Amino acid sequence: METMNESNYFIKASYKPNSTIETIETEYRKYWTIHRISQSYYSQYYVYKFCRKLVKEEKLKSVLDIGCGTGIKLMKLIYPVCDEVYGIDQQGIIQYCRKMYGLETFLADDIENPTLSLKKKFDLIICADVIEHILNPDNLLSYIRKFCHNNTYIVISTPERDILRGRECDFSPKKTHIREWNIKEFRHYLESRKFNILCHKLIKSFKILITLNNSVSNLKKDFITQLYKFSRFRSLKLLKHSQLVLLKTNHSKALSWEISDFPKSIVFIEKLANHFIIGLHYFLFKVYTSLKKIHYKKI
Repeated sequence: METMNESNYFIKASYKPNSTIETIETEYRKYWTIHRISQSYYSQYYVYKFCRKLVKEEKLKSVLDIGCGTGIKLMKLIYPVCDEVYGIDQQGIIQYCRKMYGLETFLADDIENPTLSLKKKFDLIICADVIEHILNPDNLLSYIRKFCHNNTYIVISTPERDILRGRECDFSPKKTHIREWNIKEFRHYLESRKFNILCHKLIKSFKILITLNNSVSNLKKDFITQLYKFSRFRSLKLLKHSQLVLLKTNHSKALSWEISDFPKSIVFIEKLANHFIIGLHYFLFKVYTSLKKIHYKKI
């Protein structure tokens, strides 16, 4: 087994991070496209669902979302159970949030090199699928600590590399990701930064919305095309390939949130299922392109 490299944030030594930050928005809507905005409610949906449950069960009074994006999950899932919510992200998308929700608690900052100062501390801090975009994740963790009191809960999510990419993966093919950790690496990294891990588990990274009636009627019209589109529509997102970590800055125990490790059999099954869906997607793509060629030849 390859050793973890402490200087590479405990990722294996052979892993090569991307060096260019693709998520910095130099002009409005360059990163936050209309498509990305429309999909934002479904991405990391289950992270916020977990946080909603945590807020209700632990009776938390204030929530900060670092990297809140459009703010839609914060407002739809967290705000109904917690009156005091704050969101931080880049200037362009924060302007969108303020206009959409009419709240002054959406604040602009550069998360890569943050300068925002708030006197307020929060009961819960959410950082959903942000850390993999950051050149220096230690800056992000320090930023999170800045807004913590002695009893703050922290929820961080990030992709699980081995399940998503395979164990041989040595870089992220997704240009917006600087680096991706597997379960063991991410746990070692967070523990090395003196965080207390209360819970660490796999979750789905995307909520699928399927309108059955429309799907059935469309399938009747063009079975192969619709089947291909269905297989292509966030195929991997149906499976659990994100890791969610519940942390505290102190070492008190939360009895209702046990640490959950990952049996090798579960990881193996998840990986097999991912490969099956990738294979199905590839097969349907081949069928679709072949039929398309035959169709054009007839014309």
